[in-house]
Amino acid sequence: MILPSRSARLRLLIAVSATLVSCALLRPGPADTVRSFYAAVEKGDFDAALSFVAKELRSSLGEDKLRAGLAEQRRTIQAKKGVSDLSVVEGEVTDQVAKVKVTVTFGDNSSDTEDWKLIKEDGRWRVTANK
Repeated sequence: MILPSRSARLRLLIAVSATLVSCALLRPGPADTVRSFYAAVEKGDFDAALSFVAKELRSSLGEDKLRAGLAEQRRTIQAKKGVSDLSVVEGEVTDQVAKVKVTVTFGDNSSDTEDWKLIKEDGRWRVTANK
């Protein structure tokens, strides 16, 4: 058996490490999910917004109730002249659960600080109830 040279093993290790790091960086995290959720609601794309909601929450509330809530949230966002910034104040992430506190700044310069709970479902972070 012929083993690769030390420099070849080092190059392979660097290449594999770079690939793993880039995959991790490209995978959306909990804060990205909250941002994407807000963007979808602001645009009125409720199908996209619902794709960020955990199955358990969709089942317990029902799609009609969720859509009504999303429509109300959109009206609130529009009344405040849209979302101008969403920043993470703090976050705690475990394997399957994330708790994220975000500050949403609106176009009228008002802001809200909100606590979000997300769970990992099918490899993606999804919004769930703050129980």
